[in-house]
Amino acid sequence: GLSVVVRADGATERLATFDFPLGIDPEATWAEHSVTLESGDTLISVSDGVLDLFDGTLDSLEEVENIVRSESRAQDMVDRIIALTGRTQPDDVTIVVLRRV
Repeated sequence: GLSVVVRADGATERLATFDFPLGIDPEATWAEHSVTLESGDTLISVSDGVLDLFDGTLDSLEEVENIVRSESRAQDMVDRIIALTGRTQPDDVTIVVLRRV
């Protein structure tokens, strides 16, 4: 899927996989991956519909990263992205945010 870790110091780590995004096929299987979140780190995973809220390309993940950096609470990150849905009609908008405190 489309996942990024934004570290407490602002650095980012895009998580690459060749697996299908979650939920796309109930019969699909996925390889196990792991990443360690330190205090203040945030993991955000989004559907391609979130990219459509910006320019529709993978470069849109930078906009998502900027939202993560500018908010301190996971719910505020989700709310900011959901608020963008009024600008366009995306195919879907799915967001999962995990922040380690």
